[in-house]
Amino acid sequence: PRVDVTLARGTVLRSRYALEQVIGSGGSSIVYRARDLQQGVPPSGQDPSSGLVAIKLLRREHSADPQARARLTREFRQMRRLAHAGIARVFELHCDSDMCFISMELVAGRTVNEWLQAGSSYQEALRIIRGYCEALQYAHSLDVLHGDLKPTNVLVGANSAVKLIDFGSSPDVGEQAAERADEGAAATPLFASPQVLAGQAPEGRDDVFSLACLSYGILSGGRHPFGGRPSFEGNRAKSAPTYVRTIPPELFKVIERGLCADRERRPASVAQFVSELSAAERRRRAAVILDQRLERHGRRAKRSITAAGTHSGVAGSASA
Repeated sequence: PRVDVTLARGTVLRSRYALEQVIGSGGSSIVYRARDLQQGVPPSGQDPSSGLVAIKLLRREHSADPQARARLTREFRQMRRLAHAGIARVFELHCDSDMCFISMELVAGRTVNEWLQAGSSYQEALRIIRGYCEALQYAHSLDVLHGDLKPTNVLVGANSAVKLIDFGSSPDVGEQAAERADEGAAATPLFASPQVLAGQAPEGRDDVFSLACLSYGILSGGRHPFGGRPSFEGNRAKSAPTYVRTIPPELFKVIERGLCADRERRPASVAQFVSELSAAERRRRAAVILDQRLERHGRRAKRSITAAGTHSGVAGSASA
């Protein structure tokens, strides 16, 4: 197993960022919480998180790797174009002969997996899904794909506020499949579409596949639609996403379509996926309201019949 080699607490990068703690790690990078010394330490009584940032630093063994540097540079370039409350902001890219890192917004929140472990309601789950769909729809409107949507790349804060992080697998617009041949491994197999895993150039429908997979997990309490197998294995076995009762049938049909192996059968865009999911939720609510009305009507009718029978019995006794 790989042993993470991390920089010591207090290490200062570029005479500016003082590292405080490791808060995450990936295949080629480690993420630190750090203090921006140019902003200084906040005075007593002010928000102690003021001046804190996240530093995404390439691991030592990847710091000189041209492909790893290119991915980090591309991530910075793509995220710098985005200004949305649901997407973490980036501040600075620094690459020299010794290291390569991005400074970015430090997001307070839990990953989707951590949020699920704490327990949640159906309505909270819907708010989370709407949150990351809105953020992703905004990114797509600027021709920016995410490329690696998964539970650890969605952070949930107070009031179910959502932040998308890690656009490291996001392709440049118009990038060809040949230029992306090394990127199939950068996507997470459990959440990537068959096309991405086959090395094809990503497009919007591949992000739709991943968010459908993510939405399935949120509504099912953390389960995977293909039983923990990558999409291409599920497709080889011709298996469909497993239905679970926690997902309303109306919503399951939309998610199932988003998980189609055939790109052309998926919703054409995040906007269409959201529209179909919202329409399905309205139908579900309407059916619930109708059932409640029918149940109330049935109870009233039953009470009326019971009252009529009682009245008839009383009248019969009186006449006798």
